Amino acid sequence: MKNHKYFIFGILILLILINVGFVSAQEFVTSDAGVEYDSGIAERLNERSFSQIVIVYLKNSNKSFLFSDYSEEEIKNIYIHPSSSKNVALEVTKQGFNKLIGDRRIERIVFERMLISDVGVEYEFNILEQFNRSEWVEVIIEINNESERDSIFSQFSEEEFKDIIYREISPTIIGVTTTKSGFGMLIEDEKVEKVYYNLPGELFGDSKKGIERESNLNNNLLWILLIIGIIVVMIVIFIIYKIKKINS
Repeated sequence: MKNHKYFIFGILILLILINVGFVSAQEFVTSDAGVEYDSGIAERLNERSFSQIVIVYLKNSNKSFLFSDYSEEEIKNIYIHPSSSKNVALEVTKQGFNKLIGDRRIERIVFERMLISDVGVEYEFNILEQFNRSEWVEVIIEINNESERDSIFSQFSEEEFKDIIYREISPTIIGVTTTKSGFGMLIEDEKVEKVYYNLPGELFGDSKKGIERESNLNNNLLWILLIIGIIVVMIVIFIIYKIKKINS
């Protein structure tokens, strides 16, 4: 019966540690204005004297206030695509970030590399930045179904897409060089799942792998927290058992 009590007590401690681990890994807090944000953004801006790119989720599709109510000292760059009605990538300073988390028109501010279009296509925000520098940009497309890959480009002209590359080992991954208008059509196509920026000089698909590596690192962190929690629970149970044995 005593061992049963120790087991239940240990499970409770483990659940508490796992919950604390998830909260600390996410590090989301809510401002007085009700804006949820990653506390790591403030920490990084405190450590730096320059700006940081963040993804901002708006409560509605009106983005005009970002231009009218914020100065260039607060928001240095705004990366918007018409197909993304409620999220936008911003390059913000510490002053701008502090103002954003007090703005009730904003729902959430996070560290992410991906925006989401209105039809649910995820895409890297720095693709928009690249179109400010070049007419043509290399991207990687991840589609939902292999059978649809040829139909995706049938509606586009050579003025929008070129250098299409298929990978037989990954039939749902396609490399293509596109213009801004072509990119806009991609992220409005429900057959497309994700669009990544392919960094110059990288092997085809490496930028996608980089995002996957970041996700794997976060998963590994949670597993480490879980293992530490189990070890702590075992130590606590052992100490309680020894104390009970001594007292008896």
